[in-house]
Parts: sequence; C-alpha cells; structure tokens
Amino acid sequence: MWLQRQQAVEELHYSFTDLVSLDNRLNANLENMHVAGVHGLLLFDEMIEAEDEGAMFGKALMVIEQGNFKALGQLV
Repeated sequence: MWLQRQQAVEELHYSFTDLVSLDNRLNANLENMHVAGVHGLLLFDEMIEAEDEGAMFGKALMVIEQGNFKALGQLV
C-alpha cells in the first residue's frame, strides 16, 4: 500500500481526491495493524524481512504510538 501511494504522488494522472483516497486506505490498514497489537508487529517483522518498502514506516509508527522507544531504537 505504501509503495502504491508513493508512486501515485509522482504520477500526474492522480488527482488530489485519488491521493486522499489512498491515504485513507493506508490509514485504515495501519489502524488494523494497531488493533492487531503484537500480531501486527510480528507481521511487520515478516514484511521487513521480505523487504517491503512500507513495513519499516508502519512498524516505526506503531512503536511510536505505543511509546515503545526501546523498540524504535532497535529499528534505527
């Protein structure tokens, strides 16, 4: 989802409304991962191992929102 959103920003045929729609979908996915809790973090780990470009962003956002700065330090 992150890669799709990044590509859309660089493409001229995407309208502002299209970008807002992608942002809303991305936000919904991130919220679902947050609800999944530790299972979401484990899924992000699998995605990072698979070199998913948006997984590091997603995991960093989750640990920041949880106030888990030790985990954030391990990501850097």
